[in-house]
Amino acid sequence: MPLPQFLALLLTLLLTSGQDTLIHCLIDEIDLSTKGKPRMPRTTFQPPELFDSRPWGFSQVSVSPPGRIVNIAGQVAWDSNHEVTAVGREAQLRQALKHVLIALEAVGGTADDIQILRLYLPGFESGPEADLIGRVLVDTFGSENPPPSSWIGVQALAQPEYLVEVEAMAVVPDNAAVAPDK
Repeated sequence: MPLPQFLALLLTLLLTSGQDTLIHCLIDEIDLSTKGKPRMPRTTFQPPELFDSRPWGFSQVSVSPPGRIVNIAGQVAWDSNHEVTAVGREAQLRQALKHVLIALEAVGGTADDIQILRLYLPGFESGPEADLIGRVLVDTFGSENPPPSSWIGVQALAQPEYLVEVEAMAVVPDNAAVAPDK
């Protein structure tokens, strides 16, 4: 098991056993910084009994250290002017994911803090559309450590022009800077 995965598992086990003080001492000794900001990114696992989903842009399991749980409402390709400017499922998915990242950055988070994505897709057709979604997720999150995701075919979304909606749950470090409301 790689060292970062081992440390995340160790911290999770310590947390669940009530060893908070020891956890904070360990975190103080481990450099978890990115560009000067402390990070608590997810650690993902691919159990050998499950298929390796990383080539499709998602992991089977993620574990996160303590932090603030952030839930991001379903994001669509609707811009700040209340217009859908992205045409087609792929463009709308890219725009919705961009909106998820904007929402996350507003509370001091990054893409690495995302623990799970839920994609709602009206009229979803398995096969080629799954390949398209996987390609967009790999482009956005890479294939080494992407967050888990569920792709859910639905009858409809809030407006007929919406072709995809993306919800996210993230764990952001307690000391991450929060952008002020505008």
